[in-house]
Amino acid sequence: MNRRVLIAAGLGALVALAPAEAQMDYGITVYNHTGTAIEYFRFAACRAPWGPDRLGSTEVIQPGSSRHFDMYIGIRDCCRDMRAEFVNGGVRERTDVDVCRESKWEIY
Repeated sequence: MNRRVLIAAGLGALVALAPAEAQMDYGITVYNHTGTAIEYFRFAACRAPWGPDRLGSTEVIQPGSSRHFDMYIGIRDCCRDMRAEFVNGGVRERTDVDVCRESKWEIY
């Protein structure tokens, strides 16, 4: 086959993949099924230092409530570690979560 045809076919395949990658969903919804409000929610790329609190200074996730987070951090990798810190000092963590395949974290 002609070398130019092969190169053109390869470039066409890359262009076809680009829109799908751009639409990749890095979101996750955190469901609080505990009896205590979540005061801080942090995440990071797997095995990286924790990022800042994503709830801000006035928001909490009340018991029985949920909150959606965009987990995109500027890299294509889907692996995230997540940490929920409760108003009573309790902590729950999930590590090595594929946020491109999983869409929720239910905390009990």
